[in-house]
Amino acid sequence: CAKHELRNVPRPYERKAYRKKIMDNCLVSLISLSEDYLKALFTCLFRQFPKEINAEAKQFSLNDFSRFGSLQEAKEWLIGKKVDELMRGSFEDWIKTLKSFNIQNDFFMASREKIEEVFQRRNVIVHHQGKVSEAYNKRVGKNFRKEIGTDLVVDSEYVEAAGCLLVSFFIQVGLGVWNRCEKDSTESFETIVKIIERLSVAKRWNMVQNISLYATRKFQDEQQLMLQMHYWNSLKFQGKTEWCEMMSNNDYESKGAVYCLMGAAIQNDSRTFFELLPRILDEELISMRQLVRQPMFETMREETPFRFISRQ
Repeated sequence: CAKHELRNVPRPYERKAYRKKIMDNCLVSLISLSEDYLKALFTCLFRQFPKEINAEAKQFSLNDFSRFGSLQEAKEWLIGKKVDELMRGSFEDWIKTLKSFNIQNDFFMASREKIEEVFQRRNVIVHHQGKVSEAYNKRVGKNFRKEIGTDLVVDSEYVEAAGCLLVSFFIQVGLGVWNRCEKDSTESFETIVKIIERLSVAKRWNMVQNISLYATRKFQDEQQLMLQMHYWNSLKFQGKTEWCEMMSNNDYESKGAVYCLMGAAIQNDSRTFFELLPRILDEELISMRQLVRQPMFETMREETPFRFISRQ
């Protein structure tokens, strides 16, 4: 039995082939999930704004209408037909549709070629055994074009980068759709903060930067300031310095003690932080649970005074 199992252990060259298949499948699954998510978002948009469906799509014959039990069923059929047609289009078609709903930002424009390349690489894997095709070179930006027949590498680093890019993009699209459909929703802010905090715990600082920057443009007042705090914090942990000037030009200290505490944590100002902390805890403006869990206070948690206070 043992000999039989040993014979089935993949040889080194076979293991390499298996790894390639695994990475290829990871990318294909990543794109499939992204497309399913985008399809759901487009469905939400057209349900909320059915007038955006082209006029020619509204034409029914009597035979068509007789298939439906109600006007609502006919409406859902039209929406499904429109979304399916849209999903068969190009990434450019998707961007144009999002723009028509006023859902766009600088990240969309800066990342569109990279995102398009990820989708096209998936197509190459599925239809051309991972080799550059004429269709690939036609669809991607000039910086990504290669000689036809060249093997396109899909390794763990590529899948990781593609995943970060797509998550950043689609979270922003999702937030844009949410705010477009429910302008007065407070739940969207709470959700985006939870996402940002989870990404911060995972130290995905570039994703936190992109998402929090986009979100600051969707909210106002203290909600906006909270997102700005996360944005500055993400810049700090990436070793970028522009957050210093941004904070010095922002009147966040006038917004209350909690924001002063956050600002002190971001700036590693332990003296100000621990001067403010006892009063903030006494007034229950923030809980010890929040202090222990929020990534923004990570550097302060390493200080001796914090360990003393947390034990009390």
